[in-house]
Amino acid sequence: MPSARLPFKEQDVIKLVLEFLNNRELHITMLSMERETGVINGIFSDDMLFLRQLILDGQWDDVVEFVQPLVQMEGFKSKQFHYTILRHKYLELLCLKSEPGPMQNNEFTVDEVVQCLNQLEEYCPSKEEYNSLCLLLTLPRLSDHADYKNWNPSNARVGCFKLVLPLLEKYMPVEKHDDAAAKEDRMIQLLLKGMLYESCVEFCQCRATGSDVTATMIQTKMLNGMGFSSADLSLLSWLQSIPPETFACPFEQRNLNVDVEPLQKPTLDASWSEQILTTPIRPNIFPYSAVPNSRPHSAELMSKSLAPQYDGLAFGLAQNRNMMQSISPEVASMSKSFAGFHLSSGKRLQNPMSMSIDRMFDSADMVSTGVVMDVSETSSLSKSPLLAADKQDRNKESPRLSGGSDKNSLRESGELFKEYQKQKQQIQQHLEEQETKRLEYQQELLALDHKQQQVLNDNR
Repeated sequence: MPSARLPFKEQDVIKLVLEFLNNRELHITMLSMERETGVINGIFSDDMLFLRQLILDGQWDDVVEFVQPLVQMEGFKSKQFHYTILRHKYLELLCLKSEPGPMQNNEFTVDEVVQCLNQLEEYCPSKEEYNSLCLLLTLPRLSDHADYKNWNPSNARVGCFKLVLPLLEKYMPVEKHDDAAAKEDRMIQLLLKGMLYESCVEFCQCRATGSDVTATMIQTKMLNGMGFSSADLSLLSWLQSIPPETFACPFEQRNLNVDVEPLQKPTLDASWSEQILTTPIRPNIFPYSAVPNSRPHSAELMSKSLAPQYDGLAFGLAQNRNMMQSISPEVASMSKSFAGFHLSSGKRLQNPMSMSIDRMFDSADMVSTGVVMDVSETSSLSKSPLLAADKQDRNKESPRLSGGSDKNSLRESGELFKEYQKQKQQIQQHLEEQETKRLEYQQELLALDHKQQQVLNDNR
């Protein structure tokens, strides 16, 4: 009899493992395996894959922007969707606010927490739910609450996608697919059937050789491997050679009771805020390559406050502007696009979801300098005495070649001092505005604390 072939893909093995990890809520390992292998166990459209990755990366604002075209569609549960997204965003912001680190009780973080909580008030299904979210502000750590004792960002994000998936499936249908997804604990099924097969082989060998047969048929252990040498068609070949009358022999039907001992997962002691802020691994395939790389708004603001190019210095701002002007418009446009998501035909570009992506990334890489000076001021910086003096310092020549007189030097020094005073005044005004905003946010936070006390008193 010629040898038979049994083809299978290693990709399918990865899907079996991913399904097992997902069913046991081992999502940290599951997401790491997805990124390292580029395999996802699921059948989704491109739009749904892109949205899924936005959620798994914690790009909450981009998620809301991406689904914006669906808000006006009849039947779309916009309020439930926005509540689910904002609630998970709020929990991650609370984690950043409470855990030790650069974002702990930072004014930018507190401001964003208050802003997110104000948005949640509009979408919360009930007043009691909103009050319970407000009470989380009083906890030293998010894990101190019984409902979030084992909370981590990976499990929460996967759970968030599972909640919004039924709301979006009919708006992002799968057109055509050739792949299959593992389901119903397929890996456990195959493991049990494999152990039964090995036990049948051993039992038949014992009966054929006249060896003692134990009362228990299943002797195979899960981790006792015999290599690929025993994976042949001997048993099937022997069954084919048995006379047909043998299969008509009556037998007793017996059940198999599978006792699965569940895994006792240890309690994880980790800094989840670091995981939220860390840039994840990005395979160079869709949808990972198309997802924007951004952090929480409060983290971006804090980074800008520490970066020299945002401190209002004329040279730093003008240098960024000159660098952008030196790049051709075509290259600048490419830097703001994500080609991995725009490889399809022109028909797809008319899709509202694709147009939503274009709006989302329209200004993804732009640097805003309006907090210190307006555009007209930055455009004139290239002619300012401060830049001219800096250029002269960097291309300094001998006094004989420069040809400048002491009188001209004094006049230039006076102009430099005036420019310095102007920049200093603008920075001071900006700091005063920031201080005013900070005080307003503190008042809002105190008002929320007052509401919480009232709720506690009412409950008593």
